[in-house]
Amino acid sequence: MRKLLVALSVLVAFSAQAQKITFRDITAQAGIHFTHNNAAFGKKYLPETMGPGCAFIDYDNDGWPDILVSDGHIEDQIEKVQKRVTYAEPPHVFRNLGGGKFVEVTQSLGAAFAAPRVGRGAAYADIDNEGVLDVLMTTNGGRAYLFHNEGGTNKSLRIKLVGTKSNRDGIGAVITVVSGSDKQTKMVRSGSSYLSQSELVATFGLAQNLKADSIEIKWPSGQVDTLTNVAAGQTVTVQEGKGTVSSRAYGSAPKKPAPAKVADLSAERH
Repeated sequence: MRKLLVALSVLVAFSAQAQKITFRDITAQAGIHFTHNNAAFGKKYLPETMGPGCAFIDYDNDGWPDILVSDGHIEDQIEKVQKRVTYAEPPHVFRNLGGGKFVEVTQSLGAAFAAPRVGRGAAYADIDNEGVLDVLMTTNGGRAYLFHNEGGTNKSLRIKLVGTKSNRDGIGAVITVVSGSDKQTKMVRSGSSYLSQSELVATFGLAQNLKADSIEIKWPSGQVDTLTNVAAGQTVTVQEGKGTVSSRAYGSAPKKPAPAKVADLSAERH
């Protein structure tokens, strides 16, 4: 009986704590002003787009994750039903202003990027070791589009993980980078967007900071690795439990692997 009373008291205490959780409406504070209209009239709003491909990508390396959305309807004759909706749609990029506010900047990123297409998948990677993220989009029944990021003046640091006790690519690891007064946290994860896989190297925009004061990596195994005073402008490879094992400056060519030794089969006895 005594055990039952103790269990009930714990349950009541837990329920009281859970009841303290509330949700506060911050829609207007976040700058979200959306009114859902019937598709037959009015202006088209973002929530009414299809958006099969979506990713958070700091395209300008200012340290704030921006939103990338590929767009394109699934019905090729949708215009016959909804005059203001088209099969091919332009993508969207929403620049993070901080404080939970975003502004669409798609048109400023170039006419080729902003052109309507039947977008599906969207993936990102630094394809040429310049320290900025480039974007690949696929289309339905059409070709893929690779958009090269022409960069800017902000700095960045890229971190590649190599797991030992954890999985090989460090998927599930949480990386925290502190640079000046800025603190960023990212989880290495696989998959995102429709039928797409972005690179697993984590890119941290540092704005005008020249280094990361500290880097903490929490691996899925529970291992925690810490680095300090890591310069911007490079990709560092961190091995679980060992720390930095290699680095590659932006703009440099990858090191060529040593030629593999091939056995002389002609000398083999029969």
